[in-house]
Amino acid sequence: MALADPPAKVAIIGGGLAGLTLALVLHGLNITSTFYEARSEDVGQRGGVYERVRDTSLQFDVLTFKDGQGQTTDEYYFVSEKLYGYQAIRIMRKELLNEMKAMHAARTPHPNLLQQQAVVGADGIHSTVHGTFLSQVKPMYAGFVGINSVVEKAQFRIPDGYKLPATGMPKLGAFLLVPRKPDGSELFIESQRRFAELDPAGWGALRKGKHKLHDMLQENKADWPDIVQSALKAAPVDRMGLLGILRHPAPGIVVIGI
Repeated sequence: MALADPPAKVAIIGGGLAGLTLALVLHGLNITSTFYEARSEDVGQRGGVYERVRDTSLQFDVLTFKDGQGQTTDEYYFVSEKLYGYQAIRIMRKELLNEMKAMHAARTPHPNLLQQQAVVGADGIHSTVHGTFLSQVKPMYAGFVGINSVVEKAQFRIPDGYKLPATGMPKLGAFLLVPRKPDGSELFIESQRRFAELDPAGWGALRKGKHKLHDMLQENKADWPDIVQSALKAAPVDRMGLLGILRHPAPGIVVIGI
């Protein structure tokens, strides 16, 4: 049923990044919203998101693309402090969620879902809301995974003038080198490659198999540029991770995570 006027109260199912972002936008439009999250976490005080996270995040402007010889082939500007007055920031998802939830802590909740005039499903790629009302719309595996870890920057062999963050694009696939922490003292590394789809049990077993993921990350090690080889050599087994790339049936939507 279409609404003739904007709703005065909106229920948002899912308290993740999408749900909290929507809640902030609605608040700016003077529309009351309540987010419902299955996982309960403590929150703090109100504040502005960018201002709250800027000083505890890594700030940057450009993502550099490299070929197999480590030569720059392209640069992509996320934003630009010179052009737009602010930089891009890299922050851990959990930290950002905590800050965004803090902005809603002082707001008065409306716990009765039936009192809301509109319901928005923002509960992830495997949305229960969408599954209930649009059961024919299902996410599809795109055929790619990212095998990743975190390495101390001091353990890298970084050439002079090598700009970070960077994505290496040799024939082996993409390899991400992305600083994290405000001082960039750690780098998130990830090898992206084609991978056959598994069932839920298979994905769960692979994600928990740290040694298996570490062995997969080390494949074709000698064919990568030296900076990547230094990252692979230092990659700790206990910090291995796995990301799957899912494709939504709606055009233009790609979701990272399994």
